[in-house]
Order: sequence, then C-alpha cells, then structure tokens
Amino acid sequence: MNGLPQPAKRLVICVTAAASLVFVSVLFNWHSIQPVTFAFWELLATLAGMVKVRFPGVTSSYSFGYIVVLAAMAMLPFSQAVVVSMTPAIVQSYWLTSKRPTGIQVAFNVFGYAISSAACWYAFHGLQRMTPDLNLPARFMFGAAVFFVINSGLVAGILGLVARRAWLDIWENTHLMVFPYYLGGAACAACVAAQGRVGGWWCIPLLPVLAILYASMRVWVRKLRVEAP
Repeated sequence: MNGLPQPAKRLVICVTAAASLVFVSVLFNWHSIQPVTFAFWELLATLAGMVKVRFPGVTSSYSFGYIVVLAAMAMLPFSQAVVVSMTPAIVQSYWLTSKRPTGIQVAFNVFGYAISSAACWYAFHGLQRMTPDLNLPARFMFGAAVFFVINSGLVAGILGLVARRAWLDIWENTHLMVFPYYLGGAACAACVAAQGRVGGWWCIPLLPVLAILYASMRVWVRKLRVEAP
C-alpha cells in the first residue's frame, strides 16, 4: 500500500470494505451442499484458473476461471458460488507468473472476484424473481454482463490509478477488446447451466470451441494492433 498513489489506496480500501460485506453475507447465508459436489466445483475452479491465455498487446492474462464462476452463478447457492469464484482468482495470481505478485495484488484480485460474482449471482436470480417468464439465456447473459463490467472495471480502475492513465483508455484496450472471447466463454457456461450439471463428458466438447475462439481472437487482436495508427 505504501507505494500506491493516494487515489489507488482509496480504491483498495473501498473494494476491501465491499468484499468484507460480501464475506459477512456468505457466512450468514451458508447452505450446506454435498461435500463431494462442492469439492468437485473447487477442483474445477482450480483447474480453470490454471488455464491462462494472453492476447497480443494486452498486458493482462485471462484464465478460464470466469467460465466456472458464471456456471456456478446459475447452479450453486449464493455462498458456495462466491467461494468457488475466489478459487480461480487465487490460482491465477500464482500459477505460471513471471513475477511473484504482492499480497495487495492478490487480495485485490480475489476481492474483485468476490464482489463481481456476488453482484452477478444477485443479478441472475433477482431477474428471475422479477420476471419469472424470462428464459434462462436472457437471465444468464444479464448476469454475465454484470460480472464482466464490475470485474473488468475494477481491474482497469486500479491499473489506471497506478499508471496515472485514463480508466476508459485501459478498459477499451484490454478488456473491451477481447469481449467477444469473454462472450464465447459465457455462452459455453450457459450451455452447461442449461444442462443442469457440470463435469464429465459435457465439459469436453467445450475445450475445442474455446481453443478455436481463442485462436481467432488472437488473430483479430493482432490485426487491430497492426492497423492501429
């Protein structure tokens, strides 16, 4: 914290306070599920956090963890969904990194995932209560959009404050540029949620789809970088 600009410190404090409220809500709303089921979700989240991809000219790396987070949004109770969402954030912070992250970097990443997943869960289920006739894909895309905006906004916000650059400039040139990749992964998570289960053979067909999507997005981002003035 000592090396951060004052505005960045204020953002970290606000995120920590919001995450603390989420953690309190998790404790007071904990509903037990089968230990084997919860352990499987944790394992899946860990493996997804280990699969990291990078795009040309984009400093941040992306893991498949958000796909598990979005699937958990639709398939798990609130508390378990939030806990599962923090697992890929921790794994991604330490797995195959060129530079060991600081404690504040890991905490901010984990807190950001907790806040984003909590808002995502309430957006999905709140919309279901308000409009029961709305189909699952519409509710799922709304929840996925909430997660993307909050999570990417927090990351771009702290990077902008540290680098003293405009938040919108960083957000446009990192997260917004690869939004189609995020959208493809969200669609895969929606397919899993629609089936009502996760794991086994159903996860296998998603891998080549994501691989092709990632390859096409790399070509697209590289082309944009070359054509940029």
